[in-house]
Amino acid sequence: MFHVERAHTRAAMAVVAVATCAATSVAAPPSASAASSIRIAGADRIATSLAIYEQNPDVFGSETVLLSRADQFPDALAAAPLAAAMKAPVLLTSPRGLDVRVLESITRHQVQRVVLVGGKTAIGPAVEAALTAARVQVTRIEGRDRFATAEAAAARTSQVLGGRPVAAFVADGLTPQDALVAGAIAGRDGGVVLLSAGPRLTAGTKAYLQSQAVGTRVGIGEKGARAANSIGLAQSVYGATPESTSIEVAKFWHKGPVNAVVTGASGWADGLAGAPLAALRRAPLILVGGRHPTARTLAYMRTAHPRTFTVLGGERALPASVDRDLTRAAG
Repeated sequence: MFHVERAHTRAAMAVVAVATCAATSVAAPPSASAASSIRIAGADRIATSLAIYEQNPDVFGSETVLLSRADQFPDALAAAPLAAAMKAPVLLTSPRGLDVRVLESITRHQVQRVVLVGGKTAIGPAVEAALTAARVQVTRIEGRDRFATAEAAAARTSQVLGGRPVAAFVADGLTPQDALVAGAIAGRDGGVVLLSAGPRLTAGTKAYLQSQAVGTRVGIGEKGARAANSIGLAQSVYGATPESTSIEVAKFWHKGPVNAVVTGASGWADGLAGAPLAALRRAPLILVGGRHPTARTLAYMRTAHPRTFTVLGGERALPASVDRDLTRAAG
């Protein structure tokens, strides 16, 4: 059941960062009860998405993979709930051809189905052809734009979940951060993400939100909340910045998480692959915007006491000071 804030809150964000390289264990805890951190990172964003998949076989247990383009975010912003419903990772590739590393991983793990997220201009025919040649069943989720693609992803998610009305989280689709945070909590609790055009809803998204496919409606982030409220929705959770919005979401839905997933607030690629991981780990997705978490983020960690932080990306994305600050605050 979704528990949301009706008043518009403005607070700082929790720090769960996403990274990019081959996974590396970091800082063994000084005692059995102390918080610790693990980094998952690769040489580039494609390698990081693969590392997230490879190092979490206990949660990504299906024979399905979602595949999105690595150079732009719009089509895959709403993919996390579908990935979580399918217990599948979100992997990244060039839009012009299937990355050889992705093909090798799909072959080695005997993946049977790949869902392409986006139309043929986003994931080109060469990618589909390479997958078909590898004897993988290929389907595609697409719409005429990012908003329609999100609607298609929501419809597929609802189908996977059995066709019952689901909670719909509305987040701004013109910037990535709020939608990534929304995707992690929607995926955890069997909801979907729909995108607004800033503070406005497209006609198609408005119609979907008012359909029988949707039960509870929640605005995430200030613009998503304004868009949701434009059709009479009162439930919203947001802060003054994307970082603070991630903390407000964590405070409402994650009172005492065992794990937290951390990604950088200035990027988006690690978050695309990290949001399904957070959903399946039942962990908040925390955004960190600089070398150190904000005071509000650290205050949340002191209260929530997560035991493990999964930090996504190398130290160029999130410096080691982020790991230290988070584990010290969590105790």
